[in-house]
Amino acid sequence: MTLISVYLCIMNRFIMAAILLLAAIAVQAQRFHGGVMAGGVASQVQGDTYSGFYKLGMYGGAFVALDLGKIHTLQMEMDFVQKGSRDNADPAKGKYDSYLLRVNYIEVPLVYQVRIYKGFSFEAGPAMDVLVSSYEASDDVEIQNTVPLRPVTLNALAGISYEIIPKLKLDFRFIMSLTSIRNGETTGYYKRFGVWGQYNDLLAFTLWYRFK
Repeated sequence: MTLISVYLCIMNRFIMAAILLLAAIAVQAQRFHGGVMAGGVASQVQGDTYSGFYKLGMYGGAFVALDLGKIHTLQMEMDFVQKGSRDNADPAKGKYDSYLLRVNYIEVPLVYQVRIYKGFSFEAGPAMDVLVSSYEASDDVEIQNTVPLRPVTLNALAGISYEIIPKLKLDFRFIMSLTSIRNGETTGYYKRFGVWGQYNDLLAFTLWYRFK
């Protein structure tokens, strides 16, 4: 069994267990609510020899949440997110090379949230990314035959949100890859949790609207 197969098996069981848990609790509590979210991201790839959150992208999706008490919530999402890396040319400074990596994912987070103070909430949890499409270019020319991207990666996220008005909140979160986004070796690898690879790091700013 390959490493990707193991990841898929683990995450499939993780998602099914989360769904069953939410359903079981909902039968007794009837405290489900859902909504939508949209916003933007700034991202980088640790280990690609570039640095800085210069790659901008979109982040949007839908969520279903279960209130576990007055201040605790368990939330599952289905999001579309654009990640990657960008290094622009700057001829004024004698820099003529450019680089772009654009990777689009369907992301499935499971997030624990706790309200901490007057509209502020803290959130944290795991997430799984499924690769939808990618584009990589150097000096505006698409790169072929590069080290392939993994179809599935695992992530961790943490963030804080503020309820602007009832049903509407502003959210900031940081998302980092736990597993390398590449399925092989390339120049500039970064070591995370004892494993060399390339890793997505992401800053996300979003607005959330709750239906109920």
